[in-house]
Order: sequence, then C-alpha cells, then structure tokens
Amino acid sequence: YSIEDLANKIGKLMGHNKIKIKIDPNRKRRLDINRFKCDPNKLKSFTGWRTSKTIDEGLLETINWFNNYGKRWSWEDFTEGTIIYRR
Repeated sequence: YSIEDLANKIGKLMGHNKIKIKIDPNRKRRLDINRFKCDPNKLKSFTGWRTSKTIDEGLLETINWFNNYGKRWSWEDFTEGTIIYRR
C-alpha cells in the first residue's frame, strides 16, 4: 500500500470519502527513500508467522485505540502546522 492508499483507507474508516494529501517539499529530507516495499514472506518462511487481521481490521483497531487513549501524538507539540484531530 502507498501512503496515499493508507491515508484513504484510514479516512474511509473514520467516515471521510476522500483525503487530500499535500506534500511540503520543505519537509522532505535529502536522504528520504522514494520507494519502499515490504514483503512478509521471508518472515513467514523462517518463523511460520502469519497475520491474523486484515489491513482494515488492524487500522480500525488502531483508530479505536487512538480515540480511546490518545487525543494527540507526543510529537505534535513539536511540529508546526500539525492538524489536531478532534472527535
């Protein structure tokens, strides 16, 4: 999944139809990775581990945790321009 895919999934799970992503070129670091892809098959082949949830189930569980226990992330106090999530 791309960052855009995940943002749209999270938005949809939170009741929003479309998320607009704006890229701030000033925040991109010189050594950022342009493309990063993960594949859990190597872990599965060594350990037998398999996911027990779909991506949507895991995201929804995370959203519910955040709504119940954390109104803000600790780094938000140090980031200018951060949008504060309000229920």
